[in-house]
Amino acid sequence: MREAREKPKRSQRGLWEQPRRNLKPNGGYYVVGDPRRKKMEDKKTTHKLLYKSLAEVVSSKRKSLKMTQQQLASASGIDRVFISNVEQGKRKPSFGSVASIARGLNLTYAKLVSDCEKCMIRDLASLSGEAPVADLNLESA
Repeated sequence: MREAREKPKRSQRGLWEQPRRNLKPNGGYYVVGDPRRKKMEDKKTTHKLLYKSLAEVVSSKRKSLKMTQQQLASASGIDRVFISNVEQGKRKPSFGSVASIARGLNLTYAKLVSDCEKCMIRDLASLSGEAPVADLNLESA
């Protein structure tokens, strides 16, 4: 039988955070300043930027083709509300959904992802305080 680790008392949790599922260093608690925590925050920021850039690219490509959301929805086989939510950054589409949206925009999946990366690089540069990156031309095919 395994020994159960004692959790710090509530009054002792000043240096500790609440337990997180599936992550159990230090008995299930993250110590403030833990490098793994920083890595997780960087990952979350990167994911947020990725979905933000996807929203920006899908919207700009659709508008450059002079398509409505309904036309894109019927061309890609995805619901119009889902397209709207992706463009607003409210939904996180799967690879299959992104591929369908790319087909609806007459793009390859690789081209759509490449444009998202360009947009993300621009956003990361502005966040880090580096010299602004020249505005990327997302309108070209």
